[in-house]
Amino acid sequence: MIGNEHAAGRTVQSANGMTEYAKTCFVVMPFGRKSVGTGRLPFLPFLPISRGRVVDFDRIYDRVFLPAIEAVELPEGGHLVADRADKRFYSGILGEEMFRSLEYARVVLADISSVNPNVVYELGARHRARESGTIVLRQVDASIPIDVDQGRAFPFEYQPVERSEAAIQLVSRVLRESLTELRPDGPVQVAISRQHAAGQRHPGFEALLKRAEDDIRARDPDAAAAKYEQAIRSFDAGPLVRMKLAMMRRDQGAWTAVIRKVNAILAELPSYGEAHKGKGIAENKLWVAAGSPADMATGEQSLLRAIALRLNDYDAHASLGGQLKRSGRLRYAWEAYSRATHVSHGHPYPLLNEVKLEAHIKRKLAMADGHKHQLERAERTRMAQANDNPPSDAPWCFFDLAEMRLYAGGRSKALRWMNEGIHACGSRWQVETCRQSLLLLKDVSGIDGSLLSEMVGSLERAEELLAA
Repeated sequence: MIGNEHAAGRTVQSANGMTEYAKTCFVVMPFGRKSVGTGRLPFLPFLPISRGRVVDFDRIYDRVFLPAIEAVELPEGGHLVADRADKRFYSGILGEEMFRSLEYARVVLADISSVNPNVVYELGARHRARESGTIVLRQVDASIPIDVDQGRAFPFEYQPVERSEAAIQLVSRVLRESLTELRPDGPVQVAISRQHAAGQRHPGFEALLKRAEDDIRARDPDAAAAKYEQAIRSFDAGPLVRMKLAMMRRDQGAWTAVIRKVNAILAELPSYGEAHKGKGIAENKLWVAAGSPADMATGEQSLLRAIALRLNDYDAHASLGGQLKRSGRLRYAWEAYSRATHVSHGHPYPLLNEVKLEAHIKRKLAMADGHKHQLERAERTRMAQANDNPPSDAPWCFFDLAEMRLYAGGRSKALRWMNEGIHACGSRWQVETCRQSLLLLKDVSGIDGSLLSEMVGSLERAEELLAA
């Protein structure tokens, strides 16, 4: 494993000669001026996201990070040396040097304030390489739409001058503690180590998970869920297994069980975006089933939290769209689905909901060329999933194909795919969700009303059978 090769005094040949990585603090941060802060999307004014003021990161490096690093004495003597990729002068391959530094540097200091893709990528590479010696910083008003802050992301301010002095002291103190205490701070290595240790202590753990995956492929969710329950009960399985089980309960429509399980996950990992999303979906289903009472959680806050943690999670945006649709805020729902379509590059689920809501609001089906192209591509994707053995993402791949045929024409194919979807349903809520969604197209110009009525009628009969 990469992380086991690091000796305290290691010196490695680099393009710039011999680099004493044991004395190096490699700084991972954006270069130049970048946008940071809290703003709002115009189409979702209630959703805070990272946007706003422009920050000079070079100034932060020169006036905060560099003096803070140079002030730190090493436990074995000497001082820590700052290093940043763009500050080097050599004729070599920058990527190779960067990866050496991420792997071997005594400490890595990462500023994730702007959620810069390169910074996040490099931080992930460091977390994979090392269990400790990684310090994550963020400016106080910067949101973190990824799961980095399940560890400690130290907040700091670099202006005015007195705040920058406090930031220097903070960074120096955290560096000294990291050098002397060697606390595990890399979630990837920690998770791998725990999993490896659990596998050594309990040889049956991995075999049990494999059998659960086999049950899922064989479309036996109850058997798979039982094995996941056994893994949690017997081997203290971690959040990933618990989340898989929660999502299986979601697919079965066991919404109270979903909330109970994700709450247990969030008690351990409060910034796990996937768990907040699962909770929001379950809360909304229970809210609708209870008759939409005013004193009950609608799921909106949980979904907003999930989006704030992972801004490009299209499923969280689309789930928020569903919550807004069910609460009657159709224009906001349309905009949420539009955002989901955009960040997913045309995933069928948000795309079809965007098309339906636009047609409902305008009372007319009039798709732009861009949507037509996306639907053609989405139909190919869904067709491939439907032809898998067993089908992937059933029943939704079938329901989506039926809806696409409703738009493009083809009664026999639309009804065929609708019946395939109904046959693949295991819970009443799946049929009900499809029916309620299609009802948005009632009395919309450009829709074959007779075909729509036949499709909705098939869903109604299936609901009755599943409810019996």
